[in-house]
Amino acid sequence: TAALTAFYMTRALWIAVLGPERGEHSHAGDAPWVMKLPLIFLCVLSVIGGFIGIPEFLAGEHGSGEHLNRVVAACSVAAAMAGIILGTILYSNKSLSKDPLVDSLKGAYQFIVNKYYLDDLFTWLANLFQNALARILLWFDLNIVIQKGVNGVAFVTARSAALLRRAQTGIVQSYAMVFGFGVVVIVYFLMMRG
Repeated sequence: TAALTAFYMTRALWIAVLGPERGEHSHAGDAPWVMKLPLIFLCVLSVIGGFIGIPEFLAGEHGSGEHLNRVVAACSVAAAMAGIILGTILYSNKSLSKDPLVDSLKGAYQFIVNKYYLDDLFTWLANLFQNALARILLWFDLNIVIQKGVNGVAFVTARSAALLRRAQTGIVQSYAMVFGFGVVVIVYFLMMRG
C-alpha cells in the first residue's frame, strides 16, 4: 500500500503539476484566497498534527505499550521510496504522449482499467438471476394462474352451466312436474314437523 500510494501520488505530481500543459488554451491561474486560505490552514494543521506524539512514540513512552518496530518502519519507508522512484522514472519525461503503464503492463493494465471485470461479472449475475426468475414466473403464470386459475374457473363455470341447462328444458309439463314435486316435499316436511 505504501508503494502504490507513493507511486500514484508521484504520477499525479508529474502529470498534473510538473508536466506540460494539456490544452491549447489551458492556463492555470492562481487560486483565489477563498480557496487558498482553507488549504493553507489544513496544511499547517497536518504538519503540526503529524508531529504530535512522535517523540513519545519513538522514545517508547506512549500509552498503548507498543514499541516502534524498526523493521516495519524501514520496509514501509523503502516501499514508499520505491514507489516514488518508479513514478519519477516512468512519468518525469515531459514529452509523454501516452501512459507508459499501458505498454509495460499490457493485459494487467487492461484488467485494471476494466475494473477487474467486476461490472461485467455483476451484470452477468444479474442477468442470470433475472432470466431464472423470469422463467420461474412464466411457468407459474402459465401453469398456475392461467391453467388452474383462469381456465379452471372457466371449466367449472362451463360444467355448472351444462348441468343447470338440463333443468331448463322449455317444456311446461316438466316445470309443472318439478313444481308439484317441490310442493309435495314442502308439505311433507311441514307435516313431519308439526
